[in-house]
Amino acid sequence: MAESAYRFLANHPEHKMVILAGNGHVRHKYGIPDRLYRRNHEPFTVVVQDEELEDGVADYVLLTTKLNGKASPKLGVMVEEKDKHLVIMGVNQSGPAQKAGLQKGDIIEMFAERPIQSLEDLKLGLFYGNIGSTVKIKVKRADKTIEEEIELFDFERFPQ
Repeated sequence: MAESAYRFLANHPEHKMVILAGNGHVRHKYGIPDRLYRRNHEPFTVVVQDEELEDGVADYVLLTTKLNGKASPKLGVMVEEKDKHLVIMGVNQSGPAQKAGLQKGDIIEMFAERPIQSLEDLKLGLFYGNIGSTVKIKVKRADKTIEEEIELFDFERFPQ
């Protein structure tokens, strides 16, 4: 890893690099950071996650905590982003999308009054949705625009 990083940086001096590796490969600045430094003598910063706090373990230690938030509703679709559109590539049986009549090839244009151009847009709409509520979804199918209501399911009700 250190040799590959060194070669890349030597051939691209205008770049900086972030190396994502397990704590054991960077802890106490040994391993990858030390081997790369011996080759290029460039300063570096080491960040580890959820390590015991002790002197010299890293420049920064991220201490994480599990978040216990609400589950986002599911639609039961497989999607793909194409030219700033979100295209339904598949619809799960018995899921909210199938019950609302959505089909493979539909382009999701609006969800819960929000314009949809990417998977992130849809995820945000679902995140702010409430399980059990009904929202409007607008899709383009061929040359038609179709507006349906869709019930937001929770994960436990949604068959896998």
